Amino acid sequence: MELEITEASLLETSDLVSIHCAAWKNDDIWRPLMLDVASSDEHDWLVRGFGQRNSLPDRKVYKITDLATGELVAFTCLTTPYNLTAEQMSLVKDEEPPPQGHNSSLAVEFFEILEVAKKYGYNPKNDYHRKGTMVHPDYQRKGLGSWLTRYCNEVADKTGGKTFVVARPSSKHMFESHGFRVLGSEDLDMTKYGGNESEGKSWVLVRDPHKAGGVEN
Repeated sequence: MELEITEASLLETSDLVSIHCAAWKNDDIWRPLMLDVASSDEHDWLVRGFGQRNSLPDRKVYKITDLATGELVAFTCLTTPYNLTAEQMSLVKDEEPPPQGHNSSLAVEFFEILEVAKKYGYNPKNDYHRKGTMVHPDYQRKGLGSWLTRYCNEVADKTGGKTFVVARPSSKHMFESHGFRVLGSEDLDMTKYGGNESEGKSWVLVRDPHKAGGVEN
């Protein structure tokens, strides 16, 4: 299998969303959040949201392509240190709410957790922030998430910036194995939505920059 990692373009937004939907189809939080949303509405809403957010200068999206098929199979978003203008910040804050049929109370709690890194010291003007690591189910457990993480770590090391991430149970160990350390944890009570306590657990981690030539797994 020959794979390549490169920066994605806005023209590939629909492909990114397709990977997102496939990767999170059975996620413990995303599934009940989108339970009664038509798949086409979910896709279209995410395309609009991804396109708007990824068009801003602080956001980089790195993709992995299977060169044999030409298909995009994984990606991650990296928010880079940047001082957004008031107009740009308004685009971030005025994101379109999820489509009809979503669980509104769960959505509020979940999206709050995704932004909780500021509570632990994240400063968007100085620090990096990983935002999602999505791998198509057919390519999972092949080290693609680790590859994307190493790649983003190298980006951060070039400028000497810290990288924050809010990790779920499925990715916490992967981040720890690539130099991230836990700062704290956050709990979303999924028992209110038919799940169990462990499904709502998230951790905030940070990675300090490594010097050039440093060793990392």
